[in-house]
Amino acid sequence: MRTTIKRLAVFALVLATLSQHATASAGDKVEIKTSSAEAFFSSVDPSGCITTFAWVFAGEPSSEPGQAGLIIRQYDACTFTLVLDAYGSAELADPEFQVAPNLASAALETTVNIYDYVSGSSFDIYVDLTWTGIGTPNRYTSNSQWHDRNCHEISHHHGVSRTAEASGTISDGHTDFARAPSVEARLYLDKYVDISGCKVLM
Repeated sequence: MRTTIKRLAVFALVLATLSQHATASAGDKVEIKTSSAEAFFSSVDPSGCITTFAWVFAGEPSSEPGQAGLIIRQYDACTFTLVLDAYGSAELADPEFQVAPNLASAALETTVNIYDYVSGSSFDIYVDLTWTGIGTPNRYTSNSQWHDRNCHEISHHHGVSRTAEASGTISDGHTDFARAPSVEARLYLDKYVDISGCKVLM
């Protein structure tokens, strides 16, 4: 589930950029490199009742502003009550998200405004996280193509991922939702190449 969310987030970032070139009629080649990171945190408060889950994603295509996404949920197992169910996203400035080229590390420092569906209110969350790559880089690739009588499109995707550890702060100023190191974290470098063209009708 978390991997699916991450891949959808990356796809949305890339699609937003590729869509700018969708009207080309004679031919087009678009190359986009994307650096991204995700981390999942889970902890239980001292009472043993309230479990906190937090998921953070940050991605930065080479030709577009980066985006950060945040999900925070808290559940009280003693009263069987959902305490917090919040989601949000933010556009990133260049200094706010950095990934080392070899996926050795990454850093995210930004503020995300989230909306809590339990209370019906919005508030800011300060995110200050550092990733450290610990696993062996894993390479992957995929290709697809589409064509009809007049047009064609070929897409290539090459990527590298690396298991990581993430730690830091996810805080509303009162509660740190990342009190313990990440349960799961990963770093990514992706390259998307989209080649398309249509016959020019005279």
